Amino acid sequence: MDTPLIAITTDFKQQKYELKNEYVTAVYAAGGLPILLPYTSEASMVQCMLTCANGILLSGGSDIDPYLYREEPAPTLETINPERDAFEVTLIQAALDQGIPILAVCRGNLMLNVAAGGTLYQDIYSENEASIQHYQAAPRDHVSHSVQVKSHTRLHRITGTDIIRVNSYHHQAIKTLAPGFQSSARSSDSIIEAIEDPHQSFVVGVQWHPGSLIQKQSHALNLFKAFITAAKTYAHKNH
Repeated sequence: MDTPLIAITTDFKQQKYELKNEYVTAVYAAGGLPILLPYTSEASMVQCMLTCANGILLSGGSDIDPYLYREEPAPTLETINPERDAFEVTLIQAALDQGIPILAVCRGNLMLNVAAGGTLYQDIYSENEASIQHYQAAPRDHVSHSVQVKSHTRLHRITGTDIIRVNSYHHQAIKTLAPGFQSSARSSDSIIEAIEDPHQSFVVGVQWHPGSLIQKQSHALNLFKAFITAAKTYAHKNH
């Protein structure tokens, strides 16, 4: 298959599955074929999804239930979706076990870390000394703050630079990295802005929304292209 099938997680509001168009647009632009995933509590159905998919794109959305990383809910915790959380934990753990390429965005980055055994700050301003704005009051294609990309990481190889400007829409962040993962970018106030699993063919998470930036930043599109390339390789090896 020359066009890999990319399964994208969705949000659910008012009896509707929802997804910002930027995810679909970015997958198309990078050469993939997007499909949207509804929730299921059946592990066998999750496996059917993964059998069809060549890559998993974990999208943004609401906060994550702190029960999943053994914490009580803080007063600053915002809306959670337990059904989505449970589905995505099953999806991510199975995808990691099977070596399916994963690109995780914003909430997806946090969910990836939690599903793999890491923890979160429920609110970076009350639990951490975050000192810059991480939830911008600006259009999605505006780059709000800079992040330092760690050398010798997959993200650095993709972006080809030490510092990039990103958009930002989060109040939660990674506290403890999942076992085997490494941080690949941090903000100026030391918030983890990107993670990856160096032992996998392609498992990368970013705290920003590169799909909103593909028209302005070549490295934003390059991130999706690298993901699609990994998905093609996976498809050729496994189908």
